[in-house]
Amino acid sequence: MNGKGRARQARVVLELVPPERLNILVDAVYAIVMTLLVLELKPPEASNVQEALRHLQGLEPKAVAFVIGFVVAASGWAYVRQVSLLFTRSNLIHLVINLLALMLASLIPFGASVMGSFPHTFYGPAIYSLIVGVLTLIYALDLALCQRALIPPVVDRRLIWAICGLATGAGLWCLFVGLVIAPWNPAVALWALAVHLLVHWTCMFGAERPVREAATAAERWHAG
Repeated sequence: MNGKGRARQARVVLELVPPERLNILVDAVYAIVMTLLVLELKPPEASNVQEALRHLQGLEPKAVAFVIGFVVAASGWAYVRQVSLLFTRSNLIHLVINLLALMLASLIPFGASVMGSFPHTFYGPAIYSLIVGVLTLIYALDLALCQRALIPPVVDRRLIWAICGLATGAGLWCLFVGLVIAPWNPAVALWALAVHLLVHWTCMFGAERPVREAATAAERWHAG
């Protein structure tokens, strides 16, 4: 990008609105989603210890669904927290795409309910994988469409496109898990989803330092 193009992009970024209100909404929705997950874990209604233990044993599928749902929601929030450090401004496109993502994230408790109620079917793993896949692709689309207008030009675009490429690949993998692997073997689908979440957190830990450095450069550029 030449000097004139950078100056034009700088003026565009400075004229847009700050992203704080959107970030607050994202935090609130994910907090509510994580809280709603625990509602499926109802306390035992029993008159003695044996009945209570039988009830707790029956909660095992719901407990597994709760853990998976919480990890999925936490992974989504952690990705948004990290990437949002790069955005110094917000616009209507960025807002609409993030609202679509929050709509998908609000379905995570539904996926937990289905998995807990039908533990031996492919419905739960398929729904979780599809939610994660579509959610990840929406966030990748947001980064691809809005990075030029909302992220300062001092941020290395190679970092942005690396994050976008990893998110796209992860989203497509989760769609494959939900549409192909889950109907074939639900247990394998859960393991595939677990591998995805492990890789997701590994990549986020690896990107934390360069993202922080880029965010610091963006803040200095904006303050100057």
